[in-house]
Amino acid sequence: MAEVAQWAAVGALGLSVAAAVAATLATVWMRDVPTRLHYPGIIGSVSGPLLALAVLLDEGPGLTALTVAATMALLAVTGPVLTAAIGKLNAPAAVRPAEDGRGER
Repeated sequence: MAEVAQWAAVGALGLSVAAAVAATLATVWMRDVPTRLHYPGIIGSVSGPLLALAVLLDEGPGLTALTVAATMALLAVTGPVLTAAIGKLNAPAAVRPAEDGRGER
């Protein structure tokens, strides 16, 4: 049974890494800043829990699993709120009026 849990942990870790890499590439690929601000949230809301699940499956019950679960629960509550606050704070600065043909606004 332990081998099944280890393979599940490897699968969750692989999905976590894939989600983080995809979010990073999507952030670099997007041209406008307000759109870019949405992609780092994927790392906290998808990649983070998958990484925690991989650790929980690999470690089994114990103090390490409890610490990881408590940390992930705290991040699950605060992460989306902080991501939205950062996006709201930076969005007005990122949206600038279009320049006219002479380089003036």
